[in-house]
Amino acid sequence: MVILIIFSSVFVVLILFLNSGWHKIREHKNAQFGEAFISVLIPARNEQYNIGELLKEIIAQDYPANLYEIIVIDDNSTDKTAEIARSYGVKVISLSDYVFGNINSYKKKALEIAVSECKGNIIVTTDADCSVRPKWLSVISSFYKINDPDLVLMPVVFRRKNNFLNLFQFLDFMSLQAVTAATAGLNIPVMANGANLSFKKTAFLNSGGYSQSQNIASGDDMFFLHSISKNRNNKISYLKSKNVIVTTDACPTIKSFLNQRIRWASKSSSYKKWNIKLLLAFIYLYNFLILSAGIYIFCFHNKTNFHLITFLVCFAAKIFIEIIFLIPVAKFFNSLKTLWLLPFIEPLHILYTVALGFLSFKKTYVWKGRKVS
Repeated sequence: MVILIIFSSVFVVLILFLNSGWHKIREHKNAQFGEAFISVLIPARNEQYNIGELLKEIIAQDYPANLYEIIVIDDNSTDKTAEIARSYGVKVISLSDYVFGNINSYKKKALEIAVSECKGNIIVTTDADCSVRPKWLSVISSFYKINDPDLVLMPVVFRRKNNFLNLFQFLDFMSLQAVTAATAGLNIPVMANGANLSFKKTAFLNSGGYSQSQNIASGDDMFFLHSISKNRNNKISYLKSKNVIVTTDACPTIKSFLNQRIRWASKSSSYKKWNIKLLLAFIYLYNFLILSAGIYIFCFHNKTNFHLITFLVCFAAKIFIEIIFLIPVAKFFNSLKTLWLLPFIEPLHILYTVALGFLSFKKTYVWKGRKVS
């Protein structure tokens, strides 16, 4: 129990530290954009039911049409994704024209090709199944004009639906977004999301892009963040603005959810940044410790002694400090009402975190109809 008390105390301090990072980032409200040309890159595979809606939203941006381009990179789709994209008059690059045979990371190659062919120095990436807001590009442009960053991390949120699996993913993903923003606010960014990411083309080329992670199937966003952050002269910022929130769907089934999280977790062993390795290791060990202590106390030990009280206090402290951390984040995403569910899903989330640690050793998974290893 002494170890649990120590880990719980460190966890509380860690969350308070992250909370300060979130509050250090001022919300960006200036929309007086500059005249920079922006290239929007969208890698897509079998997205015929989504690509049209996204392109409509980007074409309808309040940013001048002559100041941005849209490039869709078709990743060997077997449906009408490329045909639909061309019908909107945007540039479509076929990955099959550049890649012959099998490779390990199609998305990284797709983005790499698009970066080499795009016209803008400011690049914005998103995914074909996302939705963007009308001022998305104009706010990004104004942020570059004022702050001149090399890499910009931006918010992503799941669409909410009234079922348990969706709400579980919503809260879990919102906590990841909170850590993304908080660590950026503390100038130690550890996470990024390619569904809403922006960077300078020059920074991409100077950092080597994805050259150091081409053999790893996923993680285009995370590994690029790590490459950029190696150069201390590169400025990495978080754009906190409701106008740039990108919305996407949570996984519809438990199987697809687990496949997604295995895909995310499988790359963690390849991280080279000590801060993210230390953070992931601590979070995993802390959850494993709570789970082990809970199983021991409730299954094999006297439930009326000091150990039970200590466990319950540590467990309650974990929930309380997480709610404190997530309240301002939930307000930002207009999702404050979802936090009532957190105490009820906490035991399941601890079990899921521990199980995911084991599943991360599974290097083979199915994604977008491909078996990836």
